[in-house]
Amino acid sequence: MKYGPTRRFVRGLRVVLPNGELLDVRRGQIKAAGGILRLNFSDGTTAAVPLPAYDPPKVKKNAAGYFSDPQMDLVDLFIGAEGTLGVVTLAELIVLRKPESLLSGLLFFSSEEDCFRFAMQVKGSLNPRVLEFFDSHSLALLAEKHPDTPEGAKAALLFEQECRQREYDALLREWLRRSEAAGARPSDCWYSRQPEDHRLFRRYRYDLPVLVNERVALSGFRKLGTDFAVPEEQGEAMFRFYLEELPNAGSEYLIWGHLGDHHLHVNLLAKTAEEFRQAQDLYARMARKAIELGGTVSGEHGIGKARIPYLEMMVGREGLKQMARVKKALDPNGILNPGDIFPVE
Repeated sequence: MKYGPTRRFVRGLRVVLPNGELLDVRRGQIKAAGGILRLNFSDGTTAAVPLPAYDPPKVKKNAAGYFSDPQMDLVDLFIGAEGTLGVVTLAELIVLRKPESLLSGLLFFSSEEDCFRFAMQVKGSLNPRVLEFFDSHSLALLAEKHPDTPEGAKAALLFEQECRQREYDALLREWLRRSEAAGARPSDCWYSRQPEDHRLFRRYRYDLPVLVNERVALSGFRKLGTDFAVPEEQGEAMFRFYLEELPNAGSEYLIWGHLGDHHLHVNLLAKTAEEFRQAQDLYARMARKAIELGGTVSGEHGIGKARIPYLEMMVGREGLKQMARVKKALDPNGILNPGDIFPVE
């Protein structure tokens, strides 16, 4: 949450283009002008890449289709393009200095609403680098592998905050004070400054998708997992929409993920054909809601083939055609990942 998406940390790329050209480009070297990116190739030919004209959603994280800005950098065209425009063989990245110390914790709450409100209070004032949410269904599943999960907890928040060694004790007291005032269960909360415990807390977080996938494998139906993100000011509206709609989903569900970015993952786990049909309908309703709130249908995982209908819902048929014109300019024969992001036709 603190550092944002990878895009701004990419200084340069080496890309093999579909025509065999090896492109070495550094940020700031080639910029768009008038909505066109112009490339000069070693054989003397050129390519004029027309940029999409749609307005990207005002969210911190967006991986839905090609990046577009009238004065954009060429480097940004390839980031998030899902291998449809070129093959990245080298990337030069900015690396941040490791923090002096780290405070992390798992805070357990008696209600999902209390957990959400607390996260919103601390994200701006304490500036943690991670805020990860678990709803009651997520905790129930995690308890199967982690029996020390507090019984009766309805929500949890995993946080990490960088600090100096001398700040640690005061910072810990501040988290304790604020979380207890917000309804966290003090005797159940876990805190640590030790690297081995940081790893345990993260393992708790990353065990959840593993457990979900094991459950899915047994059911015989694929998981429907959302990747929606909405703007800061619409985070609460989307959260409440989930809490209101999901109890009527007709199937098992979980809500978890990147609460600090208003980018939660809803997993719908159908066990019958009818449950799967209902889950598909609900997924479409949630996508429409995210778009209505100014959000994106993919915050991080991309479109691939499965999310094309939702990308079209977001940018329209004309938006898909604009992306196709970008691909046509760099890959006229359509040899790289055909059918990803937009249909072949």
